[in-house]
Amino acid sequence: MKHVYGKRAIKVPTEFIIGVIVAVIFGVIILVGVVGPAAAAVSEKGYKDELCRMNAGFRGNLVTAKGVIPLWFCSTRAVKVKGSDWDVCDPDGKFGFEAQAKTDEYKARQACVAQQIYNLASRCYYEFGENAWNMDIDESGVNGCFKASVYNMPGSIGKDPLNAARGRAGSSNPPIFLRGNFGINAGGTYAICFSDRSNYKDGIIIAVGGCPGSAYATDDKEV
Repeated sequence: MKHVYGKRAIKVPTEFIIGVIVAVIFGVIILVGVVGPAAAAVSEKGYKDELCRMNAGFRGNLVTAKGVIPLWFCSTRAVKVKGSDWDVCDPDGKFGFEAQAKTDEYKARQACVAQQIYNLASRCYYEFGENAWNMDIDESGVNGCFKASVYNMPGSIGKDPLNAARGRAGSSNPPIFLRGNFGINAGGTYAICFSDRSNYKDGIIIAVGGCPGSAYATDDKEV
């Protein structure tokens, strides 16, 4: 006599599935981390930016990963922004800052600092997907990219010099918001942070000292 048995569905715990996904993802990320320094030579932005972007991309594209995958390869990096660093703010000499400094050093140094701050903001925006991903389920998080200490710059800069820097770069992005009423001055330290905003466009917050806890505030001033 032939017995027919019904097939029982195999139940796999959700935690196990997530664990496997996380293990595979971080296996890939670690592999990239090993070869990352070599890739820096062919990367316009550098391997740390690329690693963070890959990490953020996995987190942003997997619904279950937003609360599981940490941003291990994204960190706040300390940088020095100097008003006379012509090779950094204008490596190709196309903006003419160094030449301008011979006749108007005040404005040249301010423009050099503004260009460096803009470039850092642009890199931060790139790391976190340029408005393509959500880092948190409720889209309200702030992630730090750089902590910029400013040197060798006279006076203070605000919205206009940063807007001019964006124009020189030939881009409409990233959206930049100054958190609070302040100007960027020599001797100050400014956090450059990615803002994951649910009801507004994602952008970059520049704040005094450190990244704020909220993704948006009523005193945000868009550049």
